[in-house]
Amino acid sequence: MSEITCYIENGFPAVISFGQPLSTAGFNIWVNAHKGLLDELLFDAGAILFRGVTMNSLETFKEVVEGMIVPRSFLESNATRTQFNPGILNASEYDPKRKIHLHTEFSHSYHFPEKLIFGCIQPADSGGATLIADNRKLTSLLDKELVRCFVEKGITYRRNLHGGSGVGPSWQECFQTEDREVVAAYCKSNNMSFSWTNNGGLLLVYTNEALRKHPVSGDYVWFNHIDQFLLSFLYEPEVFEGMLLLHGNDENALPMHVTYGDGGAIPGKFLKDLHALFEKIEVPVQWNRGEILLIDNLLTLHGRSAYEGNRKVLVSMS
Repeated sequence: MSEITCYIENGFPAVISFGQPLSTAGFNIWVNAHKGLLDELLFDAGAILFRGVTMNSLETFKEVVEGMIVPRSFLESNATRTQFNPGILNASEYDPKRKIHLHTEFSHSYHFPEKLIFGCIQPADSGGATLIADNRKLTSLLDKELVRCFVEKGITYRRNLHGGSGVGPSWQECFQTEDREVVAAYCKSNNMSFSWTNNGGLLLVYTNEALRKHPVSGDYVWFNHIDQFLLSFLYEPEVFEGMLLLHGNDENALPMHVTYGDGGAIPGKFLKDLHALFEKIEVPVQWNRGEILLIDNLLTLHGRSAYEGNRKVLVSMS
């Protein structure tokens, strides 16, 4: 095989471009020979965008993934997504007209991926950028007193998972099983309070941390799902009021809800300030077919802009 030429641009994200179109097999050979470089670059930048790889299908994305990580499936998803192969999913099936705000993947769970790989099979006709942001920067900009409050109290998540008909994922989708005993064992082993409801659903209540320690640097970074779980903040007032009415005007009956660990309400102003920071620091990755984005899930938040057209971006996690 001839020598592979690449160009590295430092920045956010860091960009690695190959001089000539590179097959997925060639890309995997290059990745295997440069693992140390990639680990160092990913830690420094938090995200790496690869250009020039002939990755244009589910099959070729699978080849890329298997050359870079060991794909894993994670339980407790708060979104419904098509799984094409074990560990390979549609990045999002959320309403294309709505923006997905910055977040870290599975940060509501005790079990979360360290790395994510996105691959663009088909860019949207317009919009559809994957939004990324430096989580170290975000954490440094947050109100220190409120962060201290979150660290001391923790965060309590409440989930009402339906049994097959309702809003959001069912408990069967969430835990990838129809066996209640398997779900019960998982909840007990993870200190999650759970109860089965009369309509075949599952109520989960558990407390988790607001920040997580990065395994390499030892730095603590913002890592939770508070704005994703607080529906009164996530949706427009008229939409939320309609949802609340459907659930007996009881926030605890909503598909998801979140409070401080002591049950106290999370200040709405903090969430508004948080989203204002998101807007200030987010960087759009405008997709071209075949591009690959590798991110450190603790160091880099991600989201998605609204879009039109047939967008197909896949994701795998490890």
